[in-house]
Amino acid sequence: MRLTVINASPRLKTSNTAKLLDQFLKGFCRVENNTYEIIYYNEIDSDDAALEIFKQAENILLAFPLYSYGLPPSASRFVYRLSSLEDSKKRSMGFFCQYGFNEACHARSLERQLENMCHELKVEYLGMLIRGGCEGLRYRPESANRAFYKKFEIAGSNFGQNGRFIKQEMDKFSAPEFSKGSIFSSISGRLFVAIGNFFFWRVLLKKNGALHKHWDRPLQND
Repeated sequence: MRLTVINASPRLKTSNTAKLLDQFLKGFCRVENNTYEIIYYNEIDSDDAALEIFKQAENILLAFPLYSYGLPPSASRFVYRLSSLEDSKKRSMGFFCQYGFNEACHARSLERQLENMCHELKVEYLGMLIRGGCEGLRYRPESANRAFYKKFEIAGSNFGQNGRFIKQEMDKFSAPEFSKGSIFSSISGRLFVAIGNFFFWRVLLKKNGALHKHWDRPLQND
């Protein structure tokens, strides 16, 4: 299987998406005759160039972090651009989605949208890998991530053998679907988010000159 991998993470090669893809593709290439090409979307000169890459590919894996329960801007531009594609070449397309929340439910609506998009484009849908609990990987020592990485390596090997994501396997891989915590865990979770927002996201916003936009709600503005 020849796989064209498009990494649509804004963080490019330093992203959690890239780290997890490395493990996934390690497993994928353990299957005989499997090869891949990886492309970083934000390094492509234009959306037209991205569309041309899609035209030349046969099996595509679009990888991205979940962004506000949807695609990050780079992946959105790519997907919207595909609507103008007009040819009869047979293609297949799968998706690789990671994010910080633990539960798989956060990505389910997007999963359905992407499956429907493939049907509309007459592209074979290869399924979607969903995995939460991935934020902060690059801040941990590699030894602490070893068991987590191994799961992605196995998922890549299974994908390489089957030529697609098997729904039953992916449901186990993505678990838990929902959180089942007590009142105490709910309160502690909210406290953890508040602390994380103040000491992590606030620092990133300030570093990128966007702290003054912290409370912006552009979709609600006229």
